[in-house]
Amino acid sequence: MPRMLLASIFWLFTSLPLFAHELWIEPESFENESGASVNAALINGQEFEGNSLAYATRSIVRLQMKSSAGLTDIDGLLGDRPAIKLKSAPDGLLVLGYESKASRLGYKTWEKFQSFATNKGFHNAEETHREMGIEFENFDEGYTRFSKTLISQGYGIGQDSEFGFETELVAQKNPYTDDLSSGMPVLLLYQGAPKTNAMVQVFARDDSGNVSKTNLMTDTAGIVVLHTQAGHDYMLDAVTFRAPSEQLLERMDVDWETLWANLTFSVPD
Repeated sequence: MPRMLLASIFWLFTSLPLFAHELWIEPESFENESGASVNAALINGQEFEGNSLAYATRSIVRLQMKSSAGLTDIDGLLGDRPAIKLKSAPDGLLVLGYESKASRLGYKTWEKFQSFATNKGFHNAEETHREMGIEFENFDEGYTRFSKTLISQGYGIGQDSEFGFETELVAQKNPYTDDLSSGMPVLLLYQGAPKTNAMVQVFARDDSGNVSKTNLMTDTAGIVVLHTQAGHDYMLDAVTFRAPSEQLLERMDVDWETLWANLTFSVPD
């Protein structure tokens, strides 16, 4: 293998952050003119830094767009990068949704999983792990991603709504047309019901690329309220930890299951 290629592979894996887990949809532009093409990447990484994934049917359960024209499937060509390429889209708010197939991740030691769980707000992971009778070395996690993004096309009018994902984040206002002076409420759902007292990580990126992170907790209605700033992009991420479902165990032998809800949008200047 050529030395330059080896160096590139080494850089790729050593430059990824320790918890390179978030998977989000990032449009080339969150605001488009009428009739413009829409391109968006599926990115795996952390805190708005990561690697663009190619379109691959083997990893996709659902890839769809909600718009003024209704719900439509998004098709792509194998290997396309960015993964989402739409030649045109109707005016209004475009909501793109992605559901991945489940993947497996192995843990040789407990400490790495403990750090990941704490980072995502699951603070009684060790107690639960012990109660589930799982060994503290050489165990596996199965994970599934449910990612959405909000894009303004033309006049940008419209509202986010449920895709019916097992877990998802649903914006309660349109960041491109609504007044956000009192905050931007976002609902966290799990199996169609509000998920209360759950942590949602909020990443805010300014126009210089600087990223800040805030951890918020959902209220009794499953809602967090963001106090947004104009000219910033936002990513919300929330993880549900649970024992593996029967459906997952039919596909793979794992000890934990995690479900990842992610939402991205921008607040105009």
